[in-house]
Amino acid sequence: MTSFKKHVFFLLLNSAIWLSFAVVGLLNDHYRSWPLDAQIVHCMDLALFIIPFSYVVLRLVGSAQRFRDSLWLAFYETVPYAVYDYFYLSASRGNGAAYLGVYWYLTAFYFLPWLEVPVVGLLMDRHEKTLAAAVAGS
Repeated sequence: MTSFKKHVFFLLLNSAIWLSFAVVGLLNDHYRSWPLDAQIVHCMDLALFIIPFSYVVLRLVGSAQRFRDSLWLAFYETVPYAVYDYFYLSASRGNGAAYLGVYWYLTAFYFLPWLEVPVVGLLMDRHEKTLAAAVAGS
């Protein structure tokens, strides 16, 4: 996959995911009507989901430089979300910068992918190198 196509793929995929969360969020004040423990469990589920999701996406793009791609994937899993959330929750709903505290569970995901996704890419790169060395040695 060319670099341009990869960026478009990452952006469209993550935009579709954000849109699905936004649509579901319309039903419950963007998850604020959920009890606190449900919000926390949902955040933990999503935090764990990022790992296999990233692995599958990085495999789909089929690059030999998975760590570099994982940095781009982390970018597209965070920066567009922050921009979309800002326009949706801050600008259009009149929350201003207070939305960062009111919707605390969203702001956690502006940073979490930067911790998880590059680790997935690094491990995938290391695994590929180990496999290549094993094949070359046999």
